[in-house]
Parts: sequence; C-alpha cells; structure tokens
Amino acid sequence: MITDNFALLKEPRRPWLDPELLKTKFLAVSSEAHPDRHHNAGETEKLAATRSYAELNAAYTCLREPKDRLLHLLQLEGGVK
Repeated sequence: MITDNFALLKEPRRPWLDPELLKTKFLAVSSEAHPDRHHNAGETEKLAATRSYAELNAAYTCLREPKDRLLHLLQLEGGVK
C-alpha cells in the first residue's frame, strides 16, 4: 500500500499546487511532529515522532516537485508504479 502524501499534508489530490501554501502547510504540520519537540518522551514516542517527521518530509519533497507530484498522483489514482 502506498502512502498518500496529499493526505499527510492535508492537500487535495490534484496535479497543481501552490508551492508557498504547500510549504506553509508542511512547516505547520511538521513542527508538531519534529523529534526535538519530543525530547522528554519515552523511546517509543521518540521513534514514532522521528518516523512521522520522516514521512512528512518525504511527502513534502515529493509534492513540491511537479514531476514527482504527478507520478505520485498517478500511482494513487491508477494503483500502478
């Protein structure tokens, strides 16, 4: 199963996105998940925060590039790589 990068960043599934709005959403969402915000948490919570932050970062990296965003959208909608 493929991760829906649009859902992670609360963006509608569409080929064209406003890059500045996408960056703003990424910064807002990722600031809550950033591992540094969980330095007093237990190891399980720290690991989960690190994993969550990595997923958000990968989603942003994918969606900010038009070609990668289009390929991801086709994978989600068509179910093929």
